[in-house]
Amino acid sequence: MKKKHLFPIATTIFLMTPMFSSLEVKAASEKTEELKQQEQELGKQSELLNEEIKSKEQEMESLEEKKSR
Repeated sequence: MKKKHLFPIATTIFLMTPMFSSLEVKAASEKTEELKQQEQELGKQSELLNEEIKSKEQEMESLEEKKSR
């Protein structure tokens, strides 16, 4: 009797496995897209910060030139 019950359960698990793996792939691809967006945002932020640093350095240089005069 136990073998009769085992076969449908094993078949159900076997047939559902591809569905679970495709859901995992979908979730992983969504996470990848999310991480790419975060990476782009961080890249933009770092560019802005680098520009700000350059402008501050230029201000410092101009102030030093004014002091030396």
